[in-house]
Amino acid sequence: CPDDISSEQALQVAQINFYAGNKALNALASQAANEYYRSGLKLLPKKAWAEHYLLMYQLHQKLAKTELMCGRYDESESLLNELLKRSVDDLDRAEALAEQTTSLSSTGNFIKAIATANKGLAYFGKEIPESDSLAKQRLSLAMQAITEKSANVWADILETNFTEDRKNKVELAFYSELIPDLYMSGLVSQLYLSAAQSTLHCLEGGMDESVIYSFSIMGLNLGEQGL
Repeated sequence: CPDDISSEQALQVAQINFYAGNKALNALASQAANEYYRSGLKLLPKKAWAEHYLLMYQLHQKLAKTELMCGRYDESESLLNELLKRSVDDLDRAEALAEQTTSLSSTGNFIKAIATANKGLAYFGKEIPESDSLAKQRLSLAMQAITEKSANVWADILETNFTEDRKNKVELAFYSELIPDLYMSGLVSQLYLSAAQSTLHCLEGGMDESVIYSFSIMGLNLGEQGL
């Protein structure tokens, strides 16, 4: 890209790079996607956070994801920290952490994925405790809340609408990654708590396609209890 292009042209090229990066990422060409996102971000000054917040947010989010996919963990962490610092609200911060959690899970870094998901769930007051005893206490409370909410949870789940609310979808995204990560890490109490919190959240705010993991683990938990 020429050095003498105008600010408006730089913005247009950055947008083109972002969309090209998305196309490459959808085609599983992570290195090419990374180069597009990096090139797009280089075209924008720091003040673009104020003038073109959404594009800056998305470029940082996707570049952090692809840096991780390309094995550059420190660069990814640095971009994520910048994104968290610049985000305008906690929901944007949570969504950034949800994206990073997905990337960490896909690379098999389950422990880091769990920590990142918990950091995001903290914005909703729903983080999963490391302590088994505390997780069991919270599980008991969650199961009680589910019972109070629904006399027949499975029948009610079948009647639950899919949510379009961004906040609900971000929280469910954490559980969809946490549950297989906790399962692979052998953290049973935390696994059951995550499934219970996800199920309760569905009853309160609607579901999405990712909650099948939660329902499977809920069934396993109830089966162990003979229910």
